[in-house]
Amino acid sequence: MAVATVNGIELNYRLEGDGKETIVLINGLADDLTTWELQVGDFVAAGYRVLRFDNRAWARAPSQLARIRAASSPTTPRRSSIRSA
Repeated sequence: MAVATVNGIELNYRLEGDGKETIVLINGLADDLTTWELQVGDFVAAGYRVLRFDNRAWARAPSQLARIRAASSPTTPRRSSIRSA
């Protein structure tokens, strides 16, 4: 797994192929980078380089996983940003 650290945030990514042009594949709301498994081979075979990554909420980087698990723990208090009028 390749991990990039940008502004202190770790992001899991995969960069495949050797093409001069790069296709960047961005996931939907509830998807991770594996969503694109069936398309990547065709893009690489067509001569492209393909970049895909996990969005922050779905990151597989070790520090992100720890934060996600902690945030979803039933003992973790949560604050709502919704305020009553």
